[in-house]
Amino acid sequence: MGSNYLSKVLRQGGEIWGALSLVRDNWQNVLTGLGTSRDKTAYGRFVRLSEINETELTSLYHQNDTARKIVALKPQEMMRQGFAVSVDDDTEASSEVSKDLRRLDVGLNVRDAMIWGRLYGGAVVIIGADDGGGAEEPLNEDAIRSVKFLHVVDKRYLVPDTYFEDPLNDENFGEPQTYRVVTRRGATNVVIHRSRLLVFGGSHTSDEERDRLGGWDHSVIAPVYDVLRMFDSVWKSAEHLMSDASQAVFKIQGLMSMLAGGQKDVLQTRMQLVDMSRSVARALLLDAEAGEEFTREASSFTDAQNMLEKFMMRLASAVDIPVTILMGRSPAGQNATGDADFRWFYDTIRTAQENELRPQLEKLVRLVMLAADGPTGGKEPEAWGLSFAPLWQNTPSEQAELEKKHAEKDKIYIDAGVVLPEEVALSRYRPEGWSADTTIDRELREEMLEAEATMPAATDEPADNEPVDEPEATGGNVVLAPTDIAIVVTVNEARKSQGLPNWPDADEGNLTVAEFKARKEAEGAEVGAAEGEVAADEIAPKPDMPPAMQAQQSAPFGAPAAEPDDEPPVPPSEPPESEPEPDDE
Repeated sequence: MGSNYLSKVLRQGGEIWGALSLVRDNWQNVLTGLGTSRDKTAYGRFVRLSEINETELTSLYHQNDTARKIVALKPQEMMRQGFAVSVDDDTEASSEVSKDLRRLDVGLNVRDAMIWGRLYGGAVVIIGADDGGGAEEPLNEDAIRSVKFLHVVDKRYLVPDTYFEDPLNDENFGEPQTYRVVTRRGATNVVIHRSRLLVFGGSHTSDEERDRLGGWDHSVIAPVYDVLRMFDSVWKSAEHLMSDASQAVFKIQGLMSMLAGGQKDVLQTRMQLVDMSRSVARALLLDAEAGEEFTREASSFTDAQNMLEKFMMRLASAVDIPVTILMGRSPAGQNATGDADFRWFYDTIRTAQENELRPQLEKLVRLVMLAADGPTGGKEPEAWGLSFAPLWQNTPSEQAELEKKHAEKDKIYIDAGVVLPEEVALSRYRPEGWSADTTIDRELREEMLEAEATMPAATDEPADNEPVDEPEATGGNVVLAPTDIAIVVTVNEARKSQGLPNWPDADEGNLTVAEFKARKEAEGAEVGAAEGEVAADEIAPKPDMPPAMQAQQSAPFGAPAAEPDDEPPVPPSEPPESEPEPDDE
């Protein structure tokens, strides 16, 4: 009875287990055992690796070249070409801000903080801002007197003290609000508010892991630790293989009999004689009758190079750094230059600069500007920006070609009136060097647009029967001779005064009337109305001027000046009638 009941239960349990096995999401093959209980690979599981302690991380960074490059390469590249702060329309303020940042050694401190943050999982830059408050209080940006110093401290000497706990009102909800700083000698125990710090992390870490790690990230070494260990092991194995590249083999007849017969001393004496003969005669003396033989067995290195390259690629994949950069290897393959690797890596660095580095630097620069004794006198400029220098550096010839192309483009924009020459000059040649970015003075442009909008619209010329009001000449009018106006007014301005369009040739239209006239006369062309005419009423003749000067000033703008003559002009006399020729008769 009991046996039948047990059999029934086992049978039902087997049916249930079979039904459950059918709903597993996996490929199965009952014949080969793939994906079933017979599959050995189905029992593989990923388990948490042991934590890397800080002592081992320190040793790896200072004693392993590959680990050091994995940690430090990206921060070094992010700060390699530095950054520039520019205040719009104030070159002097931009220069003063840059000078103050150099005083604080911002580049070096930020780079070190990023390196230690990546190595240990976190680091901060303490901003020595004097606002009259305590270090544990939020920084009062409106009361900053000066920014005195910057200090870098890694997570080994920082302990989160309080946290932001309001998810609706705290911008940094879940992050530490204050940190307790302990020096290496344990003599100082200071609480500092987060607003007085620039915080840099390590590897991307989940909130649960951060809580387990005391509010910090994992080291960037943690995810690649196993791959790094395998990589170094392969190279160590290659070292051992090289040491055994050629193995000497010495054959002695009856070797085992000599050992079994207690003739160990004889064997040692014989080997010593072999070494002595190699040292004296650089040859081996062998007993042919005794069957002695000496050979060398060479080790095979056929697949060693391929194996090393595969592990190099595996490590490069793990750390997101191309092999050409991580290992300093020349690009492989026909016509390979490695440009694609460098550009991809530099794009990655640029993304990190924008997402991780820019917010920290902008916070620091703004605090420096708000300092009462700072470069801007405690006032943050309305418009300022921070830019990173390009990582890809052109050769001198490439840079010259780039500047030439921009110069051609700038000329087109200047001729079309899109930008002003002064804007182009100030944009191209900045205090930090040549730049391809063009900055437009928007305030000046808006003022010009407002001025144009308030100018009276040009009217059509009056009809023949419509009277024209002539302005009366007064003593307050500024009277300019046509020759004076011709050296001031451009051709396009003269044509615009008559409601005519600009001269077709932009270069000639920007010439003064006098320059235009001289050019056309040199070319043998007629000037005439090409210069445009200015209405005579725009230049009021002075009543007490000589008649010749009044006529000259009232002449159409650009007309050639009449030659002065002391005597009044004499009208031409009628030609005398010719006398009739005498008749021969």
